[in-house]
Amino acid sequence: MLSFSEWDKEYYSIDESIEDNVKNWLSRTFGGGIKKIDSILADLVYLEKKYVGEWEKAQRTIYDLKKQIDSEDISVPEKKDFRNKIRNLQSELELLNRKKEKEIDLYNLRAKSVVEGKERLKKYWELKKAEAEVEVLNNLYNVAKTLPDSSVSDSIYKKFLTSKETYKKKEEGMEEITKRINQESSVPEAEDLIYIGRAGFKEEMGKYSKEQLKTIKKLLVDAKNDSLNNLRYLKRRKSQALEDTSSSERDKVLQFFNPKIYQVGERIDRIREKIDLINE
Repeated sequence: MLSFSEWDKEYYSIDESIEDNVKNWLSRTFGGGIKKIDSILADLVYLEKKYVGEWEKAQRTIYDLKKQIDSEDISVPEKKDFRNKIRNLQSELELLNRKKEKEIDLYNLRAKSVVEGKERLKKYWELKKAEAEVEVLNNLYNVAKTLPDSSVSDSIYKKFLTSKETYKKKEEGMEEITKRINQESSVPEAEDLIYIGRAGFKEEMGKYSKEQLKTIKKLLVDAKNDSLNNLRYLKRRKSQALEDTSSSERDKVLQFFNPKIYQVGERIDRIREKIDLINE
């Protein structure tokens, strides 16, 4: 069994530098949000392109080894050795891909913390992420086209087209989102309302029309759903940590996750309270 610190390093548990205190990143203001999102996207694209470089080298080596195996110029033991090398390369690629996916999960968690309770910023993230996925797959396809095995590029091209279509739909939906943004610009962000006391919240809501209250309620519901997703994520990671670490490390796992779970749970309760007050 792993110690908790070993598990944390191996499985990319929540980075303390990012989530030293859940309440801190849940209460960030909108200011600087776009810069943070753009920075996350740049890191994601870099990560993907770095992986593609390793993937390309491995694919070329695998092709060359297969070509030699198919020839009559090498011995049976050499062919066996080459097949083992191919399997090793494929295993290395799988490990690299898993590591990349875990890092992507971490970046997605960072983005979640930035857009939490900010519907407008969340829409920006979704659109720009789809755009980045198109860029990544386009780069992968251009690399794959240079490989001798055309079946590889054909498979990637299909994924590229699907990704492009997804981005197109999001882009086409921006007109409707823009209308919503214009409507929502006259109401406060959900984040600015969550921790207001009951009396203060009621007084604040008295300033808005029925239509504006509907918009505020929608923003609060979105914030609640985002927090519920974060709560489920934290509970899954806690459960995984308890399974993968030794019994002697149990207290460290609980001390790490329980305060964060409590803080997100408290946030959800406060949001539900605000929604109930609007419904009264």
